[in-house]
Amino acid sequence: MNSGAGFSMSGPLYLRGMKGSWRTPPASDIKDFTQFWDILRSHIILGCHKFLHGILVQYGSKEDVSPSPLLSAIIGGCLASGRDLAGGGARYHLFSPLMTGISTATDSLYIIKTLVFEQQLFSLQELVSCLRSNWGNNPIVTGLQLSKDRITQIRTLCLQQPKFGYGHEAVDALSWQLIDTFYQCMEEARKAPVHQPDWDALKARYDIPGRPFEILFAPGVGTFEQYVFGGSFAGATPDGRLAFAPIASDLSPAPVHADQPAYNITGQTGKDLQVEPLRTGILAKALKSYSNEAIHHLSDGAPSDFNIPEDFPQQKLAEVLQSFANGQGSNVMTITTANPKTMYLAALAPEQYELFRVRMGGWTEFLLPSSPTIKLNTNTARYFFPIKLFNLCLPRK
Repeated sequence: MNSGAGFSMSGPLYLRGMKGSWRTPPASDIKDFTQFWDILRSHIILGCHKFLHGILVQYGSKEDVSPSPLLSAIIGGCLASGRDLAGGGARYHLFSPLMTGISTATDSLYIIKTLVFEQQLFSLQELVSCLRSNWGNNPIVTGLQLSKDRITQIRTLCLQQPKFGYGHEAVDALSWQLIDTFYQCMEEARKAPVHQPDWDALKARYDIPGRPFEILFAPGVGTFEQYVFGGSFAGATPDGRLAFAPIASDLSPAPVHADQPAYNITGQTGKDLQVEPLRTGILAKALKSYSNEAIHHLSDGAPSDFNIPEDFPQQKLAEVLQSFANGQGSNVMTITTANPKTMYLAALAPEQYELFRVRMGGWTEFLLPSSPTIKLNTNTARYFFPIKLFNLCLPRK
């Protein structure tokens, strides 16, 4: 929608934004969602070609500068071939192209499909103007200029739309279509003749009699601990997210936007204070959002991350785990225990919660070493540091 440029650098220096892909038709020339999706696919296929080219031309370059003799000794095929892991010695050579920010992309695609093309509440050009201005926070915009009131009106509409991961079939369907498209583009790039000379060069160098050289690709969805980092170079998005704001952990629903209320706060202090997340998913609907054949394309994993309160019923937790074991949900699921009230108070006064630990990508860390930046408004405490921003809370009962 921005002719191959990212919105993050739009402004006086890079005008519409820094170029990141080939130049495609501007928003004014995109007439329907089918055309929009075709353009999106053209950028995805280019990204897959770039990823594959990087693997093919760089494979083996680490052997001379960073060999792994100890690791190679315990990796199947290296001893038999007499080659290092970094030099084609292993029996299997595995790389994983990872997608990040799928929930944000899905929520944004739903807005474009529904509000722009179906309901025609605003034009794609207007939406581009909103994103170039970071939803009105950047006064210098190239192209169409919108008033602050019009930008606020459009963003309000976008914020009200359903989100991925809450059992909304029309939204979830776009996520699975996006994953299918990525998988198909990766397969198309892998078989493209343009890469054949690079494949031939690798085979000539690493083929072993009886064991031809091959690279396996296992797509996946992952951020690990990089929820903040992943969003730090991404511009504003149609779902109402501000530029450089965090993205979701893995394949979880997108986090509440930084300037929006995250909690429903009642009471004042002590036991009277009640803190409930504004987005609370119903278990059956949540797992339903992750039950689709497209998940089988993600052989490197696509975690859905959940948070439950400390008093979550054990029987209910057993039912959740049994449902997942029976094939409902994604192919990886993490469940973390943390009371929303504790997280809220820790953001207000982190020095009083020096023993409070927060989950990161596969481990936990004390709150204080994370060096949080506190940002408050009338009814929410927000803290920004590389922890898992719990996106989907399961019901207490």
